[in-house]
Amino acid sequence: MSDVIVKKPSNYVTSFDGIRGTCCLLVLLVHYKFAGFNLPASIVYIGLHCFFIMSAFLITKNLLKDKERSNNLWHCFRIFYIKRTARIFPVYIFYILLTIVLMFLFRKFFHNAFFMDYELKHFGAMLATFTYNFKMLAVLKDGLDNYLSCLYYPHLWSLSLEEQFYIVIIFLAWFANRRMLQIITVAMIIIVPIVRIAGYFWLGGQTSDEHLKTLLLWHLPFFQFDAFFYGIALTVFDFKKSKWYLYLFSASFLVILIFGMYNAYSCAQTDNVSMLVTLREDQYFYRNYGYWFMDSLVNIFCALWFLCVLYFPDKFTLFKNRYIVRFGELTYGLYIFQFLFLPIGMILAQVMHNRLGVPMLLADLVGVSVYIGLNYAFSAFIYERLEMPVVRWKDKYLKKVYAEK
Repeated sequence: MSDVIVKKPSNYVTSFDGIRGTCCLLVLLVHYKFAGFNLPASIVYIGLHCFFIMSAFLITKNLLKDKERSNNLWHCFRIFYIKRTARIFPVYIFYILLTIVLMFLFRKFFHNAFFMDYELKHFGAMLATFTYNFKMLAVLKDGLDNYLSCLYYPHLWSLSLEEQFYIVIIFLAWFANRRMLQIITVAMIIIVPIVRIAGYFWLGGQTSDEHLKTLLLWHLPFFQFDAFFYGIALTVFDFKKSKWYLYLFSASFLVILIFGMYNAYSCAQTDNVSMLVTLREDQYFYRNYGYWFMDSLVNIFCALWFLCVLYFPDKFTLFKNRYIVRFGELTYGLYIFQFLFLPIGMILAQVMHNRLGVPMLLADLVGVSVYIGLNYAFSAFIYERLEMPVVRWKDKYLKKVYAEK
């Protein structure tokens, strides 16, 4: 650890890092393809929506404070984007550059770029401009086969979606008063699900590829921005402490679980495949009328989770565990770098099983441990050597910006 301690923001909640860490760990585990079983793909979706809602909640809270301290829109705009740029850009740019280096190394030693060259050639501009979540729309128009053939970039769509939200929220927070923010938030929470349902039917007329249709509904802002507005709602509405949050949180979790199992079973019967497949594969998420309510249900579940943690911290002490909190602090790097180490773990597991005769379950446990362990060590190193120095510079520079008249 660095000797210089970075001061936590005034609205910092330790358990939020714990939630981040828990969600991130589950995302990493789902992305590892175990040989004998698979964790449900919906876990990744819930984890990402937790990130979106928490990000919107904290950013809106800070923005409204900065609005009070700012002289004008430009002053507030600069403060906001200094914070966001310092948080997002260094690790993101480092990762893109690192993958380019790896691409040349793979070409040299394996005579295979693993589709990285194709991805950078055709979608590099989207990666550079944080519009990569629109890749699937381009795929829809161009009819590209194997649109997820490259391992190293597809997960970056979520960062593009967040960046697009940042463009919206800075102007929304500045020009709208609290009452107007409340009205807009309610409107978006109602309107976006309607647009999403319409989008599901529209996409059905454009492609028969259920997986591509699902990814488009997940990636595009006009189908998913309601998640961020749940985070804004946590800021602009005065939610009083109530035990109903605990009851509704539990109920929403049960509904997600029951529908997920029912949907997986129904799809397995209809498509004559294993439930392990229908639980795992994204393309089954919206089946059996899931497109009507699953996104909204997940958003409600995540929002209730945060309210429960805020008002009933004694019931969620797990999320204050220092190891989980530390995992949460490293979440950004862990998410970005995961696919650098995933192949190492999976190849190791196969070698142990095929050549050494190690039972597959044990081999997978070793493989996933190596994958997560290497990712953790590398992310911690980058956190201390790159992320924190930039954050310290940002904090120092912001003092000057705040002082401007």
